[in-house]
Amino acid sequence: MSESERRDRRRVLRPLFAFAALVAVAVIVVPIGSAKPPPPPTPTYQACLTAGSGSAACAPTAAGGDYSVVSGANPQFQVTITDDSGSGTNLDWANVAVPAGIGLSIDTAHSPQPASYTTYASTSTSSTLQLRGLGLTPGTSKTISFFVNSTSSSCTDGNWATQARSSSNGNAVVFTNPPSKSGGLTSLVAVNCQLSFANNPAPALKNTKITSKAYDTGAPSVSVATQSLPVALNGGSVSLGIQTGGFDNAGDGFSGTGPVALNSGSAAFGSLQASGTGGPFTLSASAAGFADAVSSPAFAITKTGESCASTCAPIGTNDDSGNPLIQITTSAGFGFVGSSPSGVPTDPSNPIQTVTSAWACSKPCVRSRSNSLWLSMSWKRRSDGTPRSSSAWRSKPRRHGSTDRTARRL
Repeated sequence: MSESERRDRRRVLRPLFAFAALVAVAVIVVPIGSAKPPPPPTPTYQACLTAGSGSAACAPTAAGGDYSVVSGANPQFQVTITDDSGSGTNLDWANVAVPAGIGLSIDTAHSPQPASYTTYASTSTSSTLQLRGLGLTPGTSKTISFFVNSTSSSCTDGNWATQARSSSNGNAVVFTNPPSKSGGLTSLVAVNCQLSFANNPAPALKNTKITSKAYDTGAPSVSVATQSLPVALNGGSVSLGIQTGGFDNAGDGFSGTGPVALNSGSAAFGSLQASGTGGPFTLSASAAGFADAVSSPAFAITKTGESCASTCAPIGTNDDSGNPLIQITTSAGFGFVGSSPSGVPTDPSNPIQTVTSAWACSKPCVRSRSNSLWLSMSWKRRSDGTPRSSSAWRSKPRRHGSTDRTARRL
């Protein structure tokens, strides 16, 4: 190879050597497999809505807390916005949008407006509470009070929608939705709202679970439901109480009566029981924003008892005083008749039988024992010698022509 050829070859290879050196440097500076640092986590916040003037308690939870209740045509509400302590970002901007289609709107013309509304929500519209200049740092919160107009003529409900940002600027950091915790964002418009017993309480033994079937602890639990609503309610609380009836001993009572939170519009009382005998009872169910429900028919709590699939078989023994225990069958078709020492309301329309204590039944029926009292009776006959209807009872023997009546169909 001539000298000129060698020079030409060196000229060709020299740029290649330089390029190889640059590649080696690049490999050293940016190693193969390197990754970009992860983006910062999206900040989180909380929102809690309730009726109030700014100081009412509102407890947000991860499950959504209790529902809020709209009562009246122009109630005052409050919303609390919290910048979560771990968000790492200030929160200055939030929107709270009114549920659509349920007759609610922000009362932007109310006079006077609450001071917090004037300071932070003066740009609001009828459909959106616009909160500006909140200036929240992580771990802090602000509560803003406002008025709403309600025009619905029937019971309904709906969900408020919330948004939060670090500022009003176009490049603001957007907080995660839904909120990490919330409360009251489902609002019930309480116009003629009604609870009902989905499963009514039935006769039961003392100190055992009261269910919807007499003397059957494995039957469905007593339960209460709201009427059908656009949004099935969760949270809130339903409680039971005695509507009518009394216990044989003053110190006894019901347990497991709640409060029990609604779950998809229903509340089940799986631990309901009574510590003593008595009755007949009816129970009332209550919840915020709803008219109370009353159980039906009445039921009793007894010392002993069983459920019969057909006509109850003869008991075949005596009561504590030696009176014979007598099976009762009827043609009236009622399911349960009874009295206890506290007595049963009279039924003047029915003929009387003489009964020392009454627990009687037809198909399907129950036979039972209230405290130490068992059924013992004698027939009162018509003038033609046939027995009268067995649809009414006395809780003690007739004496000297007494006409007291302390039992009836339940």
